[in-house]
Amino acid sequence: MILLLGGTTEGRIAAEVIDDAGKPFFYSTKGNRQVVNLVHGTRLYGALDETAMMEFCEEQDIRLLVDAAHPFAVQLHQTVASVATHLNLPVVRLERKYPPRDP
Repeated sequence: MILLLGGTTEGRIAAEVIDDAGKPFFYSTKGNRQVVNLVHGTRLYGALDETAMMEFCEEQDIRLLVDAAHPFAVQLHQTVASVATHLNLPVVRLERKYPPRDP
């Protein structure tokens, strides 16, 4: 099972790709404003701290974490890294590419 953490454009795109692949997954976002229609995915709302995320991963037999959260969601990125280390789970991190800054 896959746990996708999103709430961004990248999260929505990742959810569509996983859903189109026919893989069952959970799509977790902090808020509930993002509208995503899923066939194979289950939406989760609300922030997950390290303990809650570890328990969820163990209960749902999560085998892959996909971190597609906002680039500035530092606490979530740290939580994902810690959970992945503790549970020995692989992580795919999707990051937004910004154009080069104009000096």
